[in-house]
Amino acid sequence: MPCDPDELYVNDFDIFWDRAFMPQPDAIFGLDLPFFGGEPQPAPQAATKVTSLSQFSSSLPSLDLVEEVGDVHQRDRSEDTGNQCQTSQDNEHTDSAPWSISSATFEKLCEEIRGYASVLPSECQIPTNNDLSRGLETYLKCTQKYIPFIHVATFLAEEQDAELSLVMAALGLLYRFEHKRAYKLYFMARAIWTEKARRAHLQIASDVVCDRDHMAQSKPVKLRKIQTLILLVIFASWGNKRVRPDALSMAGELAMLVREYGMSEIEEEDTQLEDWPTWIASEERRRTIFAAYILSSLHNATFGIPPLILNHEIELRLPDYSQPWTSENALQWKIAPRQTRRSFQEALRSLFEGNGFPREAGVSSFSCYLLIIGLLQQVYLDRHSSSGSQPPASVETFEMALRAWQVSWEGTDEPILDPLSSKASAFGLSSAALLRLAYIRLNFNRGTCRRLLQGDPTIVNRSPVLDRSLHVERAVLHAAHALSVPVRLGVSYMANTKTSIWSIEHSICSLESALLLKAWLGVISTVVQTSGAVALRTSEKRLLGIVTSIIKETDYAEILQLPDEDASRYQHMAITVIKLWSCVFQGIHVLEIDDDVRCCLRLVAESIQP
Repeated sequence: MPCDPDELYVNDFDIFWDRAFMPQPDAIFGLDLPFFGGEPQPAPQAATKVTSLSQFSSSLPSLDLVEEVGDVHQRDRSEDTGNQCQTSQDNEHTDSAPWSISSATFEKLCEEIRGYASVLPSECQIPTNNDLSRGLETYLKCTQKYIPFIHVATFLAEEQDAELSLVMAALGLLYRFEHKRAYKLYFMARAIWTEKARRAHLQIASDVVCDRDHMAQSKPVKLRKIQTLILLVIFASWGNKRVRPDALSMAGELAMLVREYGMSEIEEEDTQLEDWPTWIASEERRRTIFAAYILSSLHNATFGIPPLILNHEIELRLPDYSQPWTSENALQWKIAPRQTRRSFQEALRSLFEGNGFPREAGVSSFSCYLLIIGLLQQVYLDRHSSSGSQPPASVETFEMALRAWQVSWEGTDEPILDPLSSKASAFGLSSAALLRLAYIRLNFNRGTCRRLLQGDPTIVNRSPVLDRSLHVERAVLHAAHALSVPVRLGVSYMANTKTSIWSIEHSICSLESALLLKAWLGVISTVVQTSGAVALRTSEKRLLGIVTSIIKETDYAEILQLPDEDASRYQHMAITVIKLWSCVFQGIHVLEIDDDVRCCLRLVAESIQP
């Protein structure tokens, strides 16, 4: 006997919807319950019912389609063997800190910069020792955690080229909200980089014409060159929109340099590395290449340009746990837990086969981040190769891979989504944002985000095609989950204090989550207007219950007084979702692209006034 399709939806939601996601009277944001993620707890003996929406932001919504409902509540969220150790970096003495610059080192740096005085912008003067030190300190302590590819413990400012020190300090000052100083250092670093490249090109031309052998650069020198370019691209990509075209131009050069350098493991790395300096060189090389790959993929996700470094080109092992990477000496490194060796290609294939990684042989948080980047890129490539919407079988394959990734991510040391938790990390939060984005990109028109950021107002009034399907509803669930986090913490609070946990991944995910919820609520409004609220499926009603419970905790709760049968209720909810996200993007930002996101949201809100 055929199954009723709507009954399938009901059963599916009973399985992958945690009771914590459902609206509960008077207890939606109960603060007496555990805050997002606390100390690891033993697995419960029986399924536990939670009656507070505060738990909605505590973990990713479970989307597994399993036969046994009880299995959903039996997962152990304990940390894997890669649990990070807290280092004592903050307690280091100034004279031994990697960012400290002696008088002799500073004078040497100034002399190098003066050698490029003719190409430096006239408004840019040599920074003070204090400015450089503060910028380097902030970068090495804070900024680099988003893409850690420079080994902090062995970094010495006195050994670096001027342009690398300048751009590192520029990124550090940016995170101190010293934007004017940061841009001066960036433009100085950019000018020196360009002039060095010009001189190198002239030298090659001279060598070719005179039939002289060209002196090839050493591997370490090439690596520092790539690292400098990576940092220049990072600074320009999410900064002032007038600088972004330069970022995209440099990204092409970066991809070329990385290909020349090599994106595969070198032969001597096939043996077990027992020597700390050798391991550092190997791991730093690996992480640097992955950093270039990350930037290529983030440009694709943000600006819609084809990725310049593709998944199949990466023939590297996944980066190790953070403990050996942050070790301050050989002894700490020797006793640190190590990740099971696994190549990027092998891990990505495993996810598409529906296999996660068990906790005892799991992957690092950085590795999980790279794998969700890989899945997101594959969604883009698959969508564009199919010349339209992806067939259901393809969507199901990707959802299986995303579920396998989520299981693996929950077994890492950083599956904490509470931004205020001491255990929250850049990789944990950014990975969750990319997972949401992957579900949205599977089912929603991705061109809208890119064209809005480019300032195209015509895209606002276009009505995207959105199916009423379980696949779309999973994406809507993730979009609602994204909104619940700032509402749970307080929208005004997030608008003014999100800088320590915010990254470009959150910005793009937030914008697309807002656009998806707006489009989906528009579909619901149309259904109610034409066929009445009775035409809504059970799954849609549950989703509406979640969005309603989120709005109820904001200053826009009065719109919920409209009856369920009134189609305008859902248009008002759509406007409210956009307004809430717009409020989150108020205030001062480290990433200037967030100002553009706020303008996009304001434009969208104005376009759907009922």
